[in-house]
Amino acid sequence: MRGYVAVKVVRNVQKYRDAAMIELAVLATLAANDARARFHCVHLRDWFDYRGHVCMVFERLGPSLYDFLRKNHYRPFPARLVRAFGRQLLEATAYLHSLR
Repeated sequence: MRGYVAVKVVRNVQKYRDAAMIELAVLATLAANDARARFHCVHLRDWFDYRGHVCMVFERLGPSLYDFLRKNHYRPFPARLVRAFGRQLLEATAYLHSLR
């Protein structure tokens, strides 16, 4: 399947690599327990090592925050949208907590 993805590149510094490996373990746990993405958590598609840099491949969810703000002339988000973001964050956090 072809298409656009988002890639997170973690610098080739040992402490960052260690943190990235923990992040990969958490993302694997999420994928195993939330296959249908009901809890607003991003899904890792793949990961690879490129010259010591950990590269994580994610589904592309939309424009970057910067691009979105620029397109909207840097206006603040409407309160209803901030509430929706907050609700999703709380639901995702509660779900992560339930997985320990």
